[in-house]
Parts: sequence; C-alpha cells; structure tokens
Amino acid sequence: MYSQELEEKLREKISEIAENLGGDLDYKVLLTLMFYKVLSDKWLEKVEEYSDKFTETQAYILANRSYYILYDESEKELLTWHESVKERESSARIISNLSRIIKLNPEFDRMDVLVENLKIFTAPEYIERLEKIINGFSTIDFSKVPPEVLNSIFMWILSSYVPEEKSQKKSGKKGKSLELHLQKLAYFL
Repeated sequence: MYSQELEEKLREKISEIAENLGGDLDYKVLLTLMFYKVLSDKWLEKVEEYSDKFTETQAYILANRSYYILYDESEKELLTWHESVKERESSARIISNLSRIIKLNPEFDRMDVLVENLKIFTAPEYIERLEKIINGFSTIDFSKVPPEVLNSIFMWILSSYVPEEKSQKKSGKKGKSLELHLQKLAYFL
C-alpha cells in the first residue's frame, strides 16, 4: 500500500544523508548504497519469516532461494549491509560484499559499473563523507517499504541529484540505462 507520509519521511532522511554529497561524490553513490541497504533489509525480513521453523543457516538458504542471494553458501558468509557495517572500514567491506552479491545474482549484472564507481570514493579525501552516508542509511529500515514508494524515492533521487548538464547529455545512454535498470530493480525489492 502506497504511503505519502512514509515517502515524505524517507525523502527528508535521504535529503539529510545527501548533504554529504559534493564534488565527485554524486547521486550514483546514493542510488547504489540505498539499493544495497534495501536489498539487505528485505532479505533479512525473509530470513525472519523462516527463523521460527528452521535453523539460522537453513533460514539463510531459504531466503536465498525465495529472494536474492545474500548468504554465500560456499563461504558460509553473510553479505548483508548489517555485516558490512560492523567493521571500522565499512565502505571497503560494502564494496566487497556488493561485488560478491552481483556475482551471485545474475539479475544484478549491470550493477557492477556502479560498484566500480564506489571504489573511487574509498580514497582518503572522500572516506569521511562516504562513511557519513553509510551511517545515515544504517538508520533507515527499508524492510516494510512498499515497492511503489521505493520506486518513487529512486526517481526522486534521480530528479533531485543528477546535475542538470548530465541529465541533458545525449551521449549518456550507458548512465541512463543503468538508472533505468535501478528503477526496475526497485520493483523487485
């Protein structure tokens, strides 16, 4: 069910998070990190559904089968947002885990470009702002946010944070197709 109030609260919170953007640290960072956080929250919700009747590992495997793969069965390792931010250098762990998720889920094959973009921002001059963005997203629980609201938020980020000159370039077809791919993914989340 669509909720205008929920969407407004999310826009307000994401606007606060976006205050850490600037220079090369742009909207793609917001889209990529929000995508990962939403994916993790919704996956953990699936795990919770199974946890009453199954062991923890069985619940992870069932969530992998019924949603997307965020538990690497061969390595026996969780790849969720929550696991990524436990370490001090959470940005590096987020990038590593998100890269692994993309490899485990063919549906996300186009996301690798956005993850590569994130790697640029692990340089010392960006790390403090990137960590603030990560901490901001860590305060939001996306598990119960309906797909319509998520899609609206993704679209709002694109309309609010894509620089005017970039949105008007005709040659930016690759970037636009990635953005459209993210919007489609919002419906699957």
